[in-house]
This record gives sequence, C-alpha cells and structure tokens, in this order.
Amino acid sequence: MTAVEPMWSIRVSRHVEAPAAVVWQVVTDLEGMAGLLPDIVRLERLSDDGPGAYRRGTRWRETRRMFGREATETMEVTAVDPERRTDIVAEHGGVRYDTGFDLTPAGNGAEPGGTDLVFRFDATQVGEPATGVKGLAERVGMTVMGPLAMRVTRKQMERELSLIAQRAGNLAAGGG
Repeated sequence: MTAVEPMWSIRVSRHVEAPAAVVWQVVTDLEGMAGLLPDIVRLERLSDDGPGAYRRGTRWRETRRMFGREATETMEVTAVDPERRTDIVAEHGGVRYDTGFDLTPAGNGAEPGGTDLVFRFDATQVGEPATGVKGLAERVGMTVMGPLAMRVTRKQMERELSLIAQRAGNLAAGGG
C-alpha cells in the first residue's frame, strides 16, 4: 500500500510554562477543552469510557464554528503516549483529518523549564478523487480556496495553542 501525502500539513509550536503532566491534563480534558476553546460550540462524548477518560478509542462528536458556519465531526483518539503524544482522527467529505499534540519537556532535569508543545494538523484525501466536472470543480476550489483555508486554519491553531498554554500555565502556578 502506498502512503498518501497530505493535501495540507500544518505544525504550530509554543513553549508552555508548565510541566508536561499539566499540559497533558489540559490537552486531554475533552470537556475542559470545550469550555476553553471559543470555536467549539458543542462536544458530546460518544465512547462509553466515562467522563474524563482519555485513551485510544475515546470518541466524541465536536461541533465548531468555522468560516461563519457550524461543522460537526466525529473524532477518535488513535494513539496515546501519556505526557508525550496523542493522535486524533476524523473523516468527512472524502478527507481524513489527523490532528495531535507532541509534548517535550524543556530544560534540564534539576531545573525544569516547562514544556515545548507542537500542535499538528494534516488533511489527506481518502478514496478516489472525483472525475469529470465535479473533479475539475474540486481541484479549482482547492487551488483557489486552499491557501486561504490554510491561513485561517493556522491562525485558529495558533489561537488555540495560546489558550491551551495560558490554561496550563495558570494551573501550574496554582490557579484555575
């Protein structure tokens, strides 16, 4: 099987003034993320693994406001390496969306220096591309709108990463 290159790939990184355990707590708190990130309109846990649970197979339905409209996706955790990495996947309209976080402790042992956090996003076409007029319209749409969508997505990721860093920093400092 041949690997398919993503149509879009974005990486956003930031240093967080909090230990990896605290950053992990924030990025894996689904219900908390729904309250933290303003673009999330609704979040409904679908997996029967209990409130607060986060593990491979955890699923939820997330509704976000994007480009002035609401869009709902079913998300699933596909990989978990606690306090280091998590991968999440969603599919919609012939596109697979892979998102995730990489956490790396910064500083050296005796003097911890917080956590370097990377937010990843890849969009990959799944299945056969459309042909004929529909395929042409999709290719033209991606050529015209793709760069704009990439810029908007990057800005949204930067904003979300900033909010995650702020929340983790507050928790690490003993605040809420």
